[in-house]
Amino acid sequence: MSAYVDQHRDRFGVEPICETLDVSASAYYQRKTGERSARLVEDERLLAVICQTHQDNYEAYGYRRCWKALLRAGEDVARCQVQRSEQAPPTPRWPLVLRLSERHRRRRGVRVEATH
Repeated sequence: MSAYVDQHRDRFGVEPICETLDVSASAYYQRKTGERSARLVEDERLLAVICQTHQDNYEAYGYRRCWKALLRAGEDVARCQVQRSEQAPPTPRWPLVLRLSERHRRRRGVRVEATH
């Protein structure tokens, strides 16, 4: 798409071509400069921190415990962001999705039933 716009920008202009292709002109310029948005950079950093916290706790924490551990560590993160990191399928905002599922302990031994 960028090559097409570059090829025909002198004749038609960037905005009319992007409008015809149903692409925003700002997306074209951002792709052309190669800069990543601050939000994407922060999301990737946050995802790495969430992943590290999850692994540091032996992958035993779900999103709530992981969120509380992040708050104790001084990270300014919303609970829904940690929860979103475990959901599938990946979204444009969260391209990498973790599987933050806590490990459940299995009960061993004889099941005790009450006799009332």
